[in-house]
Amino acid sequence: MYIGNGRPQPAAILELVDRQLETLDDNQIIEAVWPLIEQANALSPSHGQLYRSHIIIADVSKKFLRTAKGTLKRLQTVQLFEPEIRDLYDAPVETPKPATQIDIMRHDELREFVLKVYQQTTGFGLLQLDEDIFQAGADSLKIQNAISTLKASVFSPDLRLETSWITQKAVYANPTARSMTTFLENLGRPQGALAGAFLDQIGVLQEVYERYRQQLPSREDIPVARTPAPTTVLLTGSTGNLGSYLLDALLRRYDVDEIICLNRGGDAAERQLKGNAERELYTYFTRTNVRFMHADLSQPLLGLDPVDYDYILSRVTVILHNQWPVNFNFPVSFFEPHIQGVVNLVKFSIEAACRPDFFFISSIAAVNNWRRQIDLEQPSYHIPERHFTDLSLASNGYGQSKAIASDLLYYASSQCGLRGGTIRLGQVAGPVMYNGGAWNTNEWLPSLVRTSHTLAALPQTIPLLNEVDWIPVDSAAQIIVELALDIPADQADPRRRKLALFNVTNPNPVPWETLIPAVRFCMGGVRIVPFTEWLHLLKTSAPVRWENRSTDVPALKLLDFFRELEEGHERGAQQTILQTELTRKLSPCLAKIGAVDESMMVKWLKQWGLQEETRDSLPGNVGLAYKYTDGDGSRSRPRSVL
Repeated sequence: MYIGNGRPQPAAILELVDRQLETLDDNQIIEAVWPLIEQANALSPSHGQLYRSHIIIADVSKKFLRTAKGTLKRLQTVQLFEPEIRDLYDAPVETPKPATQIDIMRHDELREFVLKVYQQTTGFGLLQLDEDIFQAGADSLKIQNAISTLKASVFSPDLRLETSWITQKAVYANPTARSMTTFLENLGRPQGALAGAFLDQIGVLQEVYERYRQQLPSREDIPVARTPAPTTVLLTGSTGNLGSYLLDALLRRYDVDEIICLNRGGDAAERQLKGNAERELYTYFTRTNVRFMHADLSQPLLGLDPVDYDYILSRVTVILHNQWPVNFNFPVSFFEPHIQGVVNLVKFSIEAACRPDFFFISSIAAVNNWRRQIDLEQPSYHIPERHFTDLSLASNGYGQSKAIASDLLYYASSQCGLRGGTIRLGQVAGPVMYNGGAWNTNEWLPSLVRTSHTLAALPQTIPLLNEVDWIPVDSAAQIIVELALDIPADQADPRRRKLALFNVTNPNPVPWETLIPAVRFCMGGVRIVPFTEWLHLLKTSAPVRWENRSTDVPALKLLDFFRELEEGHERGAQQTILQTELTRKLSPCLAKIGAVDESMMVKWLKQWGLQEETRDSLPGNVGLAYKYTDGDGSRSRPRSVL
């Protein structure tokens, strides 16, 4: 019987019907049936495959429950075997002892062993040392066996290795057999894995930056004159979530003559129409003031037809570069085509007749390691509104790629005369001024809330993220467009570097605890527990029997992320907050934005389908309109978006 609904991994209970099998032990029984399980696994998706460790052999005295006609009573049988199921999932994971032990100081043997493990993980026997296992078909589930094997196999005769560093995050950061070999060797160095790997990583980032910096034009290649023209905006990634709201905000501006949308897909116009309709955004963009072009920014001419490239060269006055994949697991190498796209857009802006201003949507992830200041005597956790060239401040491959792109633009502003700004964006939440659309359920907060719904337990605090400074996506789009179109570059940057830096986040943070009543009300009264208890429930994925409720636990995919929050908090780290004083002076929309409140939380819960049908509104006179604050802190009427 196949089980595991709501669990991180499926399992099976085997009932013995052949009395001869009763003389065998559990391992012998599993070995006997394993060929059949392998056949079933071959026809199943990766997340539905069975592993030997997740097979329960039913005691001969404990039979499956069946009806008079012999039909299996699944629910009752699962309840009958609840003790065995609980023991299976709650037990600490034991690392299997392999037949081979690999000394990490024997480089060649270690490298060959890691390569074999990665080949088994991908099922690709020809995988080479420098090939990325994720591009070869690995995923977050498949690498679990690789992690267990590496933990169990590597050793040092002279040291006690901290194999706890061999995690899912380590595999994502070292997706090739060669890089994982280096990582494992660092475990045996006196400074440990962190110091060696950290220094190696900084060197890699500097090498990536330098490689792309050398492609930027020199001063003598730059034309001086710029031709005045009506405002034509080049928007990349318009079909994405933020991109759709950026397009909507641009379409509502009467001073924008034309919008040119560059997207990777060839059916962008159709997807844009469908996506905007679902989000209840502006859909009348089939007229001549909006053009959709199929582009690959990493290619020469941005992957465009020469005629189209010449057209945008002659027209564009502002670039809004928003296109960037959001994935916090992959290393910086995954994002290199997008870094190349930034270089190509810089070249384009310098060649263009109107010398367009270049605005790049960056992220707080590019500077999130600011919280490392826990070792300083007087640490400050508020990130200033200025550019940083320290690539070690970036927190993951996604943030590192954004940091490198920002550095390239900063260099181009001084060497190539590039004008514009980098917009360092904080946590973007769901929309509040529109009824359509939703906060992406794959992100950390929706994943936390949905999982809490399943576990019937909500964390009382969220380490390193407890101050809610989220900014609704529709508001963020308005602010970005305002900064790009309304602020003169020399006014935006007091240092006259021609490339401004804007921090965009909610300037009125509130504690997570203020939103808990709305979440509890909408989800039927979940328990409020300490974060450590919530994390334990997540790790064990304890079953919660709620009739007609989803048993999804999407936070399992972000387990390392939540674990790192707890570990950072225990080390004394604090939440990093973007300072916005200068940006607020330049952006009326940001200056008037209000704090996230219960009404917004209710709206997002509705968007995720987590509000109970009988709970249409919070008790009291709480509406769902997005509120702005006046200068005296009082509430004003909802701001018009037209």
